[in-house]
This record gives sequence, C-alpha cells and structure tokens, in this order.
Amino acid sequence: MLAAVIRVWVEHALLSGEAYLLRDHSAAAVWLHRYGPVPPPKGYGKRLAVACGDHLDRFLHLDDVLRAHRPTDPHNHLAFLSVAPVPHRNRRAATLLATSNARMGQALLPTYAEATTTAERDLYARHGYLPHEPFSLPGGTTTYPMWRYP
Repeated sequence: MLAAVIRVWVEHALLSGEAYLLRDHSAAAVWLHRYGPVPPPKGYGKRLAVACGDHLDRFLHLDDVLRAHRPTDPHNHLAFLSVAPVPHRNRRAATLLATSNARMGQALLPTYAEATTTAERDLYARHGYLPHEPFSLPGGTTTYPMWRYP
C-alpha cells in the first residue's frame, strides 16, 4: 500500500520536482520544487483511494497534518528518501543525499525535509540540516522538520 502511495508522488515529482535513483536501484530521493503552491498530483483523490483502500481516511489526515506544518516560503522539499534494506544502507543514503543536495543547492534556495526517526534526523544533520520544533503525526510518531540553508 505505501509503495502505491509513494508511486503517485514519484510520478508527480517528475512534473513538479526531481527524482534520483542510485544506479543499482537501492536508494531513491524524491524532491518537490515548492517555489509556490504545488498542486496535488493529477487525480490524487481517486488514485489515493485506490492505493489506500480502507485506510484512505488515515492517509488524508496524514496529508492534512504534514501540510499544516509545511513551510510556505520557496524551498526544495525532500519528500522521500528511501533505501532498501541492503548492506551499507547508511552509506547509500548518505551518498544519495549528498548528491541530490548538491543539485538542489544550485537553486540557492533552502531545502526542507521531515525526519521520522532519530537515525534519519541524525543523517540529515550530518548533511547540514538544522532541526526545528518537532511535531507529532497521527499515531504518535515524532516528526523532525529540518532545514538546510544555501
């Protein structure tokens, strides 16, 4: 189910952002250019309903919570950083993050990410992201908004 939801956003990033994939397909980074309001993916409601099935209300609530905390100033948004459970997983994440950060830095805009684990938060911090006030997602997961400035 989560893969189907992410697929919707990856396709959208190809129109409103950028996506990066390691050559061996073990890691992906999906960025949205939020220079102004970014419309939802085409047919989002219907596609999300198909992807989420009985969990649609939970995903819609999650969207609302994230949107309420997301900055409105122009920035590049790291929407997803995903790494397969393979050897050297942390190194792969760091490599992809460094590479995509370099590309995003060319725009001379801040970059924004939401870490949902302390390991993810620490990875972003090692790459120059600064933590801001955390908030809770439905179900109690702590989310750490993080900024990286040019």
